[in-house]
Amino acid sequence: MAMNSKTQRARDRQLFILPETTAGTPVYPSATDAFLAAEIADFSQETETAEINEYTNQLLLKQEQVVGFGYASPTMTIHPRFGASAGVAPVEDVLLTNFFGKKTVNAGVSVKYTFQDHDNTLCAWHQITDVLQQVACGLVVSEMSVTVGKKDLLAYNFTCQSNQIQHNAQCEVVGAVTAGNAVTITLDTTASYLVNVGANMGVYDGTTGAYIETITVDAVSNSTITADTVNDFADGDVLKPILPTGTYSSAKPFAPTSANIYLGTANETRSNLMVSGNQFLTREMSITMNKNLQTPTEDELNGSLYGGAFYEIDSPTIEISTTLNLRPKTARLFETAKVDQLRSLAVEIPFGSRKVVCYIPEVFMVVSDGGENAGAMQQTVDFRISAGTATNDDGRFEWLVF
Repeated sequence: MAMNSKTQRARDRQLFILPETTAGTPVYPSATDAFLAAEIADFSQETETAEINEYTNQLLLKQEQVVGFGYASPTMTIHPRFGASAGVAPVEDVLLTNFFGKKTVNAGVSVKYTFQDHDNTLCAWHQITDVLQQVACGLVVSEMSVTVGKKDLLAYNFTCQSNQIQHNAQCEVVGAVTAGNAVTITLDTTASYLVNVGANMGVYDGTTGAYIETITVDAVSNSTITADTVNDFADGDVLKPILPTGTYSSAKPFAPTSANIYLGTANETRSNLMVSGNQFLTREMSITMNKNLQTPTEDELNGSLYGGAFYEIDSPTIEISTTLNLRPKTARLFETAKVDQLRSLAVEIPFGSRKVVCYIPEVFMVVSDGGENAGAMQQTVDFRISAGTATNDDGRFEWLVF
């Protein structure tokens, strides 16, 4: 069962996400860290080089030297799934908590997320078939966007930053290996290109393909790795990166059949704002939240080609855009927006007895002509978060799952 040259099926992928204990050092996942994703992309880093181009009487002497690796920006699209009951964290909790920073559980009622500065990092393990494993280390969620439409499954789009992408790849054993502790295993090419410390590799018989055992890589040096083994290995046996068998929520993604916005006077409480008199039906809506993360250690002389897994939030931006069908009730928004731009806003996305709510006590409102849709006139209403009268970040924004 030597390695073959078969192409790999693009949809045969696994994704696991979990917190790191030490920023930038990945933790091997467990079954419950598995995620179902609709899209996964950009688990790669840009190679930064310096050009060597010195004066000489020859022509083709220009060279490049690697001077660093840029931060990666992995992206993933997740269909949100409610927890088992109200007050139980949703399936995507680890991503929401990392993005917003603070989680507050109201038992039996809701889980609330608010913005708070923090230094917690995640690691994301992305595996393509049994050939390649990509591990995003020192990962933080930098941007979250949501698009709401009646004929689309609700989806959260997460953009992240990672200071290092590690790769673990399928490879072959060179020479016989005798079982024992801290055994040296020679691989068929430079080991540092194939595996990283902490990787779990399944070992398979190179002739029959039979599974032998799973080893954890303890050290990597040139063409060899070190690991504890229970069985002997033969020349040509194959190592494959592996992840646990994931366990997934039985909850299904949902396509919202309704979505509402509530508009009131600035700094209205959520309970007073979310009443029928302030309610407007929306046709489509987008919510974009960006923490505008900065990477102050990217160019620090830290002895590594990688920047550190340390980030600073600049000034977060939150923008909400919605399209309404023009009605007598909505027409007044054009004139209102000229003289009373500061409003309170709540977005409600219900599904059965559950719902997601975004509440902002003060936003700046802009209204514009939205053109036509199916013969009806529309208007577009855009909102940007404003500080308002709250004395802390907890009081300026809430993302709630009921």
